[in-house]
Amino acid sequence: MNEESPREVLKSLNFELVSPFEIVDGYRRSCSTVPNLHLHYQYYYDVPEFMTVIKGDGTTQFHIGYY
Repeated sequence: MNEESPREVLKSLNFELVSPFEIVDGYRRSCSTVPNLHLHYQYYYDVPEFMTVIKGDGTTQFHIGYY
């Protein structure tokens, strides 16, 4: 665990904690999809109900989320 930057706990595996973790951490105060911050990491084939919580590298577009 990294107490100074908890969102980078999966950085060694090339994953990043995003969306709700950025809001709780205070990192994301504004974005282009305001007021829908949960849509910030929305991928092309994701349904609107899906919220990404872990994203991989940009080349594979691997991501994990809640439906």
